Amino acid sequence: MDRRHLECFVAIATSGRMAEAARQLHVSQPALSQTIKALEQELGIALFHRLPRGVALTSAGERLLVPARQMLRDFETLTAQVAAVRGMRTGHVDLMTLPGLIYDPLARWLGTYRRHWPGISVRIDLVETPHAVAEAVRTGAAELGLTIDVSAAEDLATTQVGHQELVAVFPAGMAGELSAADISLEELMELRLITGKRGTLIRDLAEDSARRRGVQWRPVIEIERRDAAVAFVSAGAGVAVLPQATGELQAKELVITRRLRPRIRRPVSLVHRRDALSPAAAALRDVARMHE
Repeated sequence: MDRRHLECFVAIATSGRMAEAARQLHVSQPALSQTIKALEQELGIALFHRLPRGVALTSAGERLLVPARQMLRDFETLTAQVAAVRGMRTGHVDLMTLPGLIYDPLARWLGTYRRHWPGISVRIDLVETPHAVAEAVRTGAAELGLTIDVSAAEDLATTQVGHQELVAVFPAGMAGELSAADISLEELMELRLITGKRGTLIRDLAEDSARRRGVQWRPVIEIERRDAAVAFVSAGAGVAVLPQATGELQAKELVITRRLRPRIRRPVSLVHRRDALSPAAAALRDVARMHE
């Protein structure tokens, strides 16, 4: 079993389809199928169930997936360490994050990072919860995770790299109705509040507030994607609480913002496995610290 076997196995397990995995690996589907058959023969076990539309991991395949990802990640780290000796001219970082952190702070960091290390490539994947960020790092699907809640990552190394402020976002047409410079969450709850699903910060705070006051409440619209919430607000469907950069960067002319009372500032942290980071990932962490 070598690195190529592991790359093929992980690609198929992740995509669930031989054709898609072959496309990602730039090989023919028959060649990929032969590689997996050779791996299964070497191990003496079946790794996939062949289905009419794709494949599914067997129980043995499920047990192999996490260590296989970790072995590939360790190999990438070793390769990157060698590259560091040559001056880190090339490299790669896989980063998992939340949609609300893309504009602020990640976009600011990457501008600096790319200027310093133009030969380093970065792949960014999005998930919806801090738990999913931590799990991606834990299983080797990503080397770094950018998150707002480290309680799901107690077994990982964490570095706080700043804060993100949340603001109330209103349709531009409401400007004449908002006399104060700030607004409370309870006041927002009377104004057709749009939130995420249960388990997201503002949804949980709103429901806690409703329980304390003994009132019935539910959001007028429930949506996972914060960028979609901006579109709903600008169309007059309701109001929302979003990271400040989301409202400012996506719809300056279509929405207005007010500070929350009390302010909500969330700590932002990078998480990674406790073993050594690749030089490229360590450099991105250093850039994040510089921007704190």
